[in-house]
Amino acid sequence: MKLATTAKILATGLALLILVVDVAANDPIFVKWLVIDDPGDETIRYYWQHAEAGELSPEALVDLGTMLFYRGWPGDSETYFRQALDINPEMADAWFRMGLVKHHSGDLSGARSAYKKCLKLQSGHAWGNFYLGLLEEQTGEAKAAMEHYETAFQHAPELADPKIN
Repeated sequence: MKLATTAKILATGLALLILVVDVAANDPIFVKWLVIDDPGDETIRYYWQHAEAGELSPEALVDLGTMLFYRGWPGDSETYFRQALDINPEMADAWFRMGLVKHHSGDLSGARSAYKKCLKLQSGHAWGNFYLGLLEEQTGEAKAAMEHYETAFQHAPELADPKIN
Protein backbone atom coordinates (compact mmCIF):
# COMPACT_ATOMS: atom_id res chain seq x y z
CA MET A 1 0.00 0.00 0.00
CA LYS A 2 2.79 2.43 0.90
CA LEU A 3 4.58 1.55 -2.31
CA ALA A 4 1.49 2.32 -4.40
CA THR A 5 0.97 5.66 -2.64
CA THR A 6 4.64 6.58 -3.05
CA ALA A 7 4.48 5.65 -6.73
CA LYS A 8 1.38 7.83 -7.22
CA ILE A 9 3.06 10.78 -5.49
CA LEU A 10 6.21 10.37 -7.60
CA ALA A 11 4.17 10.07 -10.80
CA THR A 12 2.18 13.19 -9.93
CA GLY A 13 5.38 15.08 -9.09
CA LEU A 14 6.97 14.00 -12.36
CA ALA A 15 3.89 15.08 -14.32
CA LEU A 16 3.96 18.50 -12.63
CA LEU A 17 7.68 18.85 -13.33
CA ILE A 18 7.15 18.04 -17.01
CA LEU A 19 4.30 20.58 -17.14
CA VAL A 20 6.45 23.30 -15.53
CA VAL A 21 9.36 22.59 -17.87
CA ASP A 22 7.04 22.61 -20.89
CA VAL A 23 5.44 25.93 -19.88
CA ALA A 24 8.87 27.45 -19.12
CA ALA A 25 10.14 26.28 -22.53
CA ASN A 26 7.60 28.58 -24.18
CA ASP A 27 8.66 31.65 -22.18
CA PRO A 28 10.97 34.20 -23.81
CA ILE A 29 14.63 33.63 -22.93
CA PHE A 30 14.83 36.80 -20.85
CA VAL A 31 12.37 35.33 -18.32
CA LYS A 32 14.85 32.55 -17.53
CA TRP A 33 17.55 35.13 -16.73
CA LEU A 34 15.51 37.31 -14.38
CA VAL A 35 16.92 37.29 -10.86
CA ILE A 36 14.43 36.75 -8.05
CA ASP A 37 14.47 39.60 -5.50
CA ASP A 38 16.27 41.97 -7.89
CA PRO A 39 13.92 44.99 -8.00
CA GLY A 40 14.58 45.71 -11.68
CA ASP A 41 14.06 42.09 -12.68
CA GLU A 42 10.94 41.81 -10.54
CA THR A 43 9.54 44.89 -12.29
CA ILE A 44 10.22 43.29 -15.67
CA ARG A 45 8.60 40.04 -14.50
CA TYR A 46 5.54 41.95 -13.23
CA TYR A 47 5.13 43.85 -16.51
CA TRP A 48 5.76 40.70 -18.57
CA GLN A 49 3.13 38.70 -16.67
CA HIS A 50 0.59 41.47 -17.20
CA ALA A 51 1.56 41.76 -20.87
CA GLU A 52 1.01 38.03 -21.31
CA ALA A 53 -2.43 38.42 -19.73
CA GLY A 54 -3.23 41.29 -22.13
CA GLU A 55 -3.51 43.75 -19.26
CA LEU A 56 -0.93 46.39 -20.25
CA SER A 57 -1.66 49.71 -21.90
CA PRO A 58 0.40 50.72 -24.94
CA GLU A 59 2.43 53.03 -22.68
CA ALA A 60 3.20 50.18 -20.28
CA LEU A 61 4.17 47.92 -23.19
CA VAL A 62 6.64 50.60 -24.29
CA ASP A 63 7.97 50.72 -20.72
CA LEU A 64 8.46 46.94 -20.75
CA GLY A 65 10.18 47.10 -24.12
CA THR A 66 12.45 49.87 -22.86
CA MET A 67 13.43 47.92 -19.76
CA LEU A 68 14.24 44.88 -21.89
CA PHE A 69 16.29 46.97 -24.32
CA TYR A 70 18.35 48.42 -21.47
CA ARG A 71 18.90 44.92 -20.09
CA GLY A 72 20.26 43.68 -23.43
CA TRP A 73 17.26 41.99 -25.05
CA PRO A 74 16.59 44.18 -28.10
CA GLY A 75 14.63 41.51 -29.98
CA ASP A 76 12.24 41.06 -27.09
CA SER A 77 11.94 44.82 -26.66
CA GLU A 78 10.90 45.13 -30.31
CA THR A 79 8.13 42.59 -29.67
CA TYR A 80 6.57 44.80 -27.02
CA PHE A 81 7.04 48.00 -29.03
CA ARG A 82 5.18 46.28 -31.89
CA GLN A 83 2.39 45.23 -29.52
CA ALA A 84 2.05 48.85 -28.37
CA LEU A 85 1.92 50.01 -31.99
CA ASP A 86 -0.67 47.36 -32.85
CA ILE A 87 -2.90 48.95 -30.22
CA ASN A 88 -1.96 52.56 -30.97
CA PRO A 89 -0.09 53.13 -34.25
CA GLU A 90 -0.10 56.88 -33.53
CA MET A 91 2.25 56.52 -30.56
CA ALA A 92 5.30 58.61 -31.46
CA ASP A 93 7.42 57.38 -28.56
CA ALA A 94 6.92 53.73 -29.55
CA TRP A 95 8.12 54.55 -33.09
CA PHE A 96 11.12 56.40 -31.66
CA ARG A 97 12.09 53.47 -29.44
CA MET A 98 11.59 51.05 -32.32
CA GLY A 99 14.03 53.25 -34.23
CA LEU A 100 16.55 52.95 -31.39
CA VAL A 101 16.36 49.15 -31.52
CA LYS A 102 16.79 49.12 -35.30
CA HIS A 103 19.63 51.66 -35.10
CA HIS A 104 21.37 49.66 -32.38
CA SER A 105 21.13 46.47 -34.44
CA GLY A 106 22.52 48.14 -37.57
CA ASP A 107 19.25 48.22 -39.50
CA LEU A 108 19.69 51.83 -40.59
CA SER A 109 16.86 51.74 -43.12
CA GLY A 110 14.46 50.39 -40.49
CA ALA A 111 15.71 52.94 -37.97
CA ARG A 112 15.27 55.83 -40.42
CA SER A 113 11.75 54.69 -41.22
CA ALA A 114 10.79 54.39 -37.53
CA TYR A 115 12.33 57.77 -36.63
CA LYS A 116 10.48 59.40 -39.54
CA LYS A 117 7.17 57.86 -38.41
CA CYS A 118 7.84 59.25 -34.94
CA LEU A 119 8.54 62.71 -36.34
CA LYS A 120 5.54 62.60 -38.66
CA LEU A 121 3.39 62.13 -35.56
CA GLN A 122 5.32 64.55 -33.36
CA SER A 123 7.64 66.82 -35.33
CA GLY A 124 9.07 68.31 -32.14
CA HIS A 125 10.13 64.99 -30.63
CA ALA A 126 13.58 66.12 -29.50
CA TRP A 127 15.17 62.70 -29.09
CA GLY A 128 13.64 61.49 -32.36
CA ASN A 129 15.19 64.46 -34.15
CA PHE A 130 18.50 63.97 -32.39
CA TYR A 131 18.80 60.29 -33.28
CA LEU A 132 17.63 60.80 -36.85
CA GLY A 133 20.31 63.52 -37.04
CA LEU A 134 22.86 61.04 -35.72
CA LEU A 135 21.78 58.45 -38.29
CA GLU A 136 22.00 61.02 -41.09
CA GLU A 137 25.46 62.02 -39.89
CA GLN A 138 26.54 58.36 -39.81
CA THR A 139 25.35 57.88 -43.38
CA GLY A 140 27.08 61.00 -44.72
CA GLU A 141 24.03 63.26 -44.94
CA ALA A 142 25.53 66.24 -43.08
CA LYS A 143 22.93 68.83 -44.15
CA ALA A 144 19.99 66.66 -43.07
CA ALA A 145 21.83 65.78 -39.85
CA MET A 146 22.31 69.45 -38.97
CA GLU A 147 18.63 70.21 -39.63
CA HIS A 148 17.54 67.44 -37.25
CA TYR A 149 20.09 68.44 -34.61
CA GLU A 150 18.87 72.04 -34.82
CA THR A 151 15.26 70.96 -34.34
CA ALA A 152 16.25 68.69 -31.45
CA PHE A 153 18.11 71.50 -29.69
CA GLN A 154 15.22 73.92 -30.24
CA HIS A 155 12.80 71.57 -28.50
CA ALA A 156 15.22 70.36 -25.82
CA PRO A 157 18.23 72.67 -25.38
CA GLU A 158 19.60 70.36 -22.69
CA LEU A 159 20.52 67.88 -25.44
CA ALA A 160 23.42 70.18 -26.30
CA ASP A 161 24.80 69.72 -22.77
CA PRO A 162 27.50 66.99 -22.77
CA LYS A 163 26.54 66.08 -19.19
CA ILE A 164 23.08 65.06 -20.40
CA ASN A 165 23.81 63.82 -23.88
